[in-house]
Amino acid sequence: MISIITLTFVLFAGAPGSLDSSGNEVSLEKTLEMIPEGALALGVIPRLDRLNDDMAEMLDAMNRPSTVLAGRPIEMLKAQMGISVGLNERGSLAAWIQSPQADESDEPSTAFLIPASDPNAFLEGNFTRSDDAWLRSGGEAMFARVLGSHVLLSTDRTLVDGYEPGPGSRVRMIRDLGEKATEMIATGDVIVWVDGQRMAVYGAEAMPFGENDVPGLPDFTADGIRDSVMVLDVDPLGLSLRTFSMFDKASELGALMVSGVSATPSMSRLTNAPFYFAISVDAEALGGMPVARKLLAATEMDIPLIPDLIDSVGQDLQAMQMAIYPSRLGIALGGLLNDSALVMVSKNPLALEDAMQAQIMSVAGERNGIRYDPEWIENKALRTGGTADAYRLKETILPPSKSSEGSRPQMGAAFQQIFLQLLYGSRGLNGFAGVASDAMIMTFSQRPDVWGRALEAADSKGDLLSENSTLTAMRPWLLPSPDVEILIGVGSFGKLLKQLSRAMPVNVFDPADLPVIPEGLPPIAIDMSTGTATFETATVVPTGVVALVYDQAVKWVTSQMSPDSDDRP
Repeated sequence: MISIITLTFVLFAGAPGSLDSSGNEVSLEKTLEMIPEGALALGVIPRLDRLNDDMAEMLDAMNRPSTVLAGRPIEMLKAQMGISVGLNERGSLAAWIQSPQADESDEPSTAFLIPASDPNAFLEGNFTRSDDAWLRSGGEAMFARVLGSHVLLSTDRTLVDGYEPGPGSRVRMIRDLGEKATEMIATGDVIVWVDGQRMAVYGAEAMPFGENDVPGLPDFTADGIRDSVMVLDVDPLGLSLRTFSMFDKASELGALMVSGVSATPSMSRLTNAPFYFAISVDAEALGGMPVARKLLAATEMDIPLIPDLIDSVGQDLQAMQMAIYPSRLGIALGGLLNDSALVMVSKNPLALEDAMQAQIMSVAGERNGIRYDPEWIENKALRTGGTADAYRLKETILPPSKSSEGSRPQMGAAFQQIFLQLLYGSRGLNGFAGVASDAMIMTFSQRPDVWGRALEAADSKGDLLSENSTLTAMRPWLLPSPDVEILIGVGSFGKLLKQLSRAMPVNVFDPADLPVIPEGLPPIAIDMSTGTATFETATVVPTGVVALVYDQAVKWVTSQMSPDSDDRP
């Protein structure tokens, strides 16, 4: 039965959809009143029919005939659950975990509330009676109790016999979660709540789903966590997931989570153009870069592309934004970062550039059979006019006869060179650097056109990524002022994958297996923000991306059914 709740939560992971939430609120309140106050974790689908309709609209927007042939989403859910008789589609479906009821058990018990139009017909039509138990088609024994509009089911007989909701979980959730979280759950298609403090006693393995099952889920048993809420909704435009976690203020994580003041709007220093990847980190909103670094370390998160040099000047760093754009030169010649720009907003951008120069020059020398020759030229004249500081790091693999160490380079050196060429192009690490207004800017190629666009955007001029029409349309589903925002430009990955397949020296994957990715696909967006001992996230996956994942899943399943298939996923 655990797999059923996992499927339910994951299958319907979805984005804010309907404008009329009154029906959901009433159904949710009544259902929460039926769940015991002492529940360790719970999940509720307030209205099955509403979720079914939203799922059907999203599947229709995917424009995949096979999804229509599969039938209504709720019929697929019923088939997976082994239910064919008596399910009330207008009712609410719920599940919860509570402390073990039997004295001999150390594992939490799981219970289900199934809406039934006729409870007795539901039990007799979907189960086989065996003394005081009900057997599923696979032989699993369930114990049941009719509760008016719902049937209580559990493999734990003690839980069913001793069921007493008391005041229910509604009062507790409203009391403990606060206004923001209760507003979030009012319109959710699927709501999940976890008591982190009590759940930590049993560990993550006791959860019916792990934080890695669905992208964007928090670690529900993290140190100091009190309560976590996950709200999932389905919309024709896509899927989104909102989470809100509260921490003990005295815990390590809770003490690091503060409500800072946002100084730099997300993506406001980057050029508006198709991208592979973009990231914006508002250090001021996180409480300052020193606090942000400690927070990232404590959560074992590794936000890419934050250079180590900010440890020396981090107290002045206010924000960091970076975007990786497709280059007309391609991966083999120009490298992945050829059109990229890194912008670091600082109270002292000149000191930041000095630190960057010192870091680049400090790598000079020979290590492991590789000679590093850094170069930094100040005020280099550009052919388009103006000047910029130019840097370059030349790496040379030395033969044993010329190596001061008298030995061959490490076996990984050649592969390192291949990787660096894919990253930086045939010229290696090189680019321009400089200061504009309150920001230090870096590019990863010495192309004046790339530098000009980066310089203009860093000064909040020109066509900015923050004003992108697609991103603007997604904003209602995201956080209003995210501390961290990550954008994944799925629509640009089709050409990238083809270039990588041609550039790799070995056949890593068959080009025929590459997915066909339409260039116009909207990006995946992930927002994160901290408040006073709170952590909030929003993840949006557009319908086009869901359709792409669906196509790949169908392709893989079809390949597994072929007599010539192998075990490769």
